[in-house]
Amino acid sequence: MQQAHSQTHPRIAFWLVLLVVFLDWTGIGLVYPIFSAMLFHPDCPILHESTSHALRGWYLGVLLASMSIAQFFSSPILGSLSDQKGRKPIFIITLLLTAVGYLLSAGAIWGESLGYLILSRVVVGLAAGNASVVSATIADLSSHENKTKNFGLFSMACGVGFTLGPFLGGELSQFGFAVPFICSAIATLTNTLLMLYYFKETHIPDPQTIARGYLDGFKDV
Repeated sequence: MQQAHSQTHPRIAFWLVLLVVFLDWTGIGLVYPIFSAMLFHPDCPILHESTSHALRGWYLGVLLASMSIAQFFSSPILGSLSDQKGRKPIFIITLLLTAVGYLLSAGAIWGESLGYLILSRVVVGLAAGNASVVSATIADLSSHENKTKNFGLFSMACGVGFTLGPFLGGELSQFGFAVPFICSAIATLTNTLLMLYYFKETHIPDPQTIARGYLDGFKDV
């Protein structure tokens, strides 16, 4: 496995990567109290007041599932691209895309558009496919001795993020359902800047390797 000059500061890169996955999983949990409270509120501006509880529940399921479905398809593709182009460019692009998705969520709530709200979750899900890049980067940064510990911290970041997400979503939504998404966009953009300036590439692609197609990530699934 090829590793770049980032190995002079491997812990900085490692903790920045954990921040990526922490924010991803915080964003996953963030929406549970927001969407349920919003869709089942009798004065919900996104749905007509005559919408049945069954249909409201169906829309809630679509909103919650759309991110995971999009992530399922994007994860192998982003992992393959990071092998070809390096980890850092994929991180920067996906973090920016995540911020756009959160801002689109806020705009959809302000504009009272269910369609755009679903679209925003798809955008965030496509960006969350960078989980495969996170795993690859941790492998880049890990020696045989600390690999188990590093992946344990990776799992811990996922769990802590998913635990804090609903709490933060519930607390921040008291100021408006769009506020949690604005805060998430700000946090993601901050992470983007940190990655841009402090994260050094951990994987230098082999120039002799012929670039593979974008769908090659699915071959090993």
